[in-house]
Amino acid sequence: MIVTTENAADFIASVQASPLVAIDTETNFTETNHTRFLVGISFCTVDEETWYIPVGHTSPMSLFPAENLEDWRDYFFKALKWVKETVFHNAKFDLTVLENAGGGNDFGFIWDTMIMSHLIDEYPPHALKLLGKNLLGMEEAPELQKQIKGLSKQVGWEGIHPAAMAQYAEQDALLTMRLFKYLKPLLLEEGLKEVYETDIRFMEFLRQIEQTGVLLDREVALHRSQAASLRMDSIRHEIGFEPSRSRLLVDKLYGEPPLGLGLKPSSFTPSGAIQVNEAVLAGINHPLAGLVLEYRGLLKAKSTWYDGFAEKADDQGRLHPNFKQHGTLTGRLSCENPNLQQIPREGSRVKDLFLADPQHELWEFDFSQIELRLAACYAKELDLLEAFKNGADIHQAVADALGISRYAAKTINFATLYGAGVGKLASQLGISTLAAGDYLQNYRATYPRLYAVAQQCAQVATQKGYVEYWDGHRRHFKYPSETHKAFNSVLQGGAFQIVKRAGLNLWSFSYRVVNQVHDSYWINLPTPVQPRHIDDVCAIMSSWTEEMFELEFTVDAKRLS
Repeated sequence: MIVTTENAADFIASVQASPLVAIDTETNFTETNHTRFLVGISFCTVDEETWYIPVGHTSPMSLFPAENLEDWRDYFFKALKWVKETVFHNAKFDLTVLENAGGGNDFGFIWDTMIMSHLIDEYPPHALKLLGKNLLGMEEAPELQKQIKGLSKQVGWEGIHPAAMAQYAEQDALLTMRLFKYLKPLLLEEGLKEVYETDIRFMEFLRQIEQTGVLLDREVALHRSQAASLRMDSIRHEIGFEPSRSRLLVDKLYGEPPLGLGLKPSSFTPSGAIQVNEAVLAGINHPLAGLVLEYRGLLKAKSTWYDGFAEKADDQGRLHPNFKQHGTLTGRLSCENPNLQQIPREGSRVKDLFLADPQHELWEFDFSQIELRLAACYAKELDLLEAFKNGADIHQAVADALGISRYAAKTINFATLYGAGVGKLASQLGISTLAAGDYLQNYRATYPRLYAVAQQCAQVATQKGYVEYWDGHRRHFKYPSETHKAFNSVLQGGAFQIVKRAGLNLWSFSYRVVNQVHDSYWINLPTPVQPRHIDDVCAIMSSWTEEMFELEFTVDAKRLS
């Protein structure tokens, strides 16, 4: 039912009488926070009475003018005054939309059915309507869906008349409430209430990061975009064709001379087509391959970082990404619009595209070798633990113990963490499978507990259908063929729970965090920054880990801008 000045009292009474209420927002269609505005708000009470407040509808058809509720905030705040629990699906989105529209940020205890769904079963889908269909057998009215979505393509969501939007939006609020009723008993039965409470606090922390945004150096981004374009033009002119067109590249590499180079194909797709990916090109000893690789790198940098970042920055030059807590099976974050998780760790000119806020310095605080440390802790591998405690180069320590190069030791360390077999190791090191087998056998003999705990994780995953991280989060396995990934999941997921705890600590001390990348946080520190300020941040992030794991998970600090 549409809320009007005439029935507003009934709306307020209905919501106030409900012990909790589900809320869903409708907005204009956009991918960026700074261009998004509130169109309407739908509500559903525990008794499944639904309401819709029209806020930002336009009137593309003058015969049917849209009537927004002018004093919607007054009614909104009165209705929610006594509500102590609120249900959303993707609360981070709705809370930000409501806050930016003047709807406040106090909604009592937040239940988020998307986060609840991911905790109970990480496998997608986690979208509202797909969950409703899969878990509740509840689908949108097909004719209404067709009409509303068809019209939205012509006039936008804001152009749909409130009378039509109310039917569509209230259905989403009802679905959110029913999902909550279905998911909450499962969450409590699995003993995940405390884990959920941590995740919902982390959601609020991520929302703060997104709202703050990180400052982009648009001049540098533009300069590099132009330089990339010039160099790409030069490469196209030098080689005589468009290198992004695979068919032309195949003809040039493998065609008969003089038009082609006459090389023999070395890799094929399952359908039999010749592959010309980066791995294939890297193995071709010819200048053409090098130029094509350079071109592809420039193309990616230009579209993803230089132009991509500039297009998504707001008027002040800030990027406001969308971090997704439900985006991976292990519980690590994914990110979009733009993807600030995609920034390379090392050897990249991407990080210097970002600026510190005025009167601040931008610093990155990164956990050092977090997954290797966690593996050593789980395995109680004394030699590795001792090396970490002494601050040794862990890869060199393994190299010395095995009598191999540091590069080989580093490769084997990570191969063990990620469950790589003999074939993969041989490929990475460029050695025979027999030699790779000897390397692995020697490694396992030197660090037997590490191999044993990996096997144990796989057994637990097979028996229980899941493994549990140190903090209570779970990683489920639907298929027996996946359980070899169990140890890697414990390490990846468990490592991120350490990163998460560190972030919540930073939030409690009101640090201005502007990004989260891999195992690091980017923080704007007020100038002048002293060494003790850096030490304070590192301690806040890591000092608690020694008591928890009997090993401190150290943090490295580096100034970015």
